[in-house]
Formats: sequence, C-alpha cells, structure tokens
Amino acid sequence: MISSGLDTVTERLEKPVNGLEDVFITVSLSGPLMSERQHRKLNPLVVKVTSATDMPEKPLSFDELRLR
Repeated sequence: MISSGLDTVTERLEKPVNGLEDVFITVSLSGPLMSERQHRKLNPLVVKVTSATDMPEKPLSFDELRLR
C-alpha cells in the first residue's frame, strides 16, 4: 500500500506459488496518487505516536475508559 508520502513500495511474495521460488514486486508512482481536490476531500491523516505517558498498567475496556 502506498501512503504517507511514499512513492515506491516493494513487497515480497507471502505465499508459495507453483513454479515460482521467490518474487519481489516494486510499485512506483510517477506522480501524485490523488489530485489536490481528492486529497482535500478525503483528508488522509497519518498519526505516529512516538511517546506515551501515564498509561494504565492493564488493558481497559471502552466502558472503563469512558469513566476516566
């Protein structure tokens, strides 16, 4: 999947295919994947969490989270 500003992605064959020992496939874009209009309309958003503090010691249900 090409996203987050990437213009090239390489993937490896995940499951064996009769007659192929191994395959790498590279997909490259020569221009933007979406027009500016599509970009504004769809508003793709990528969030990368690099740090989190004061996290609970055990997983909480959605109901427990709502109470906090």
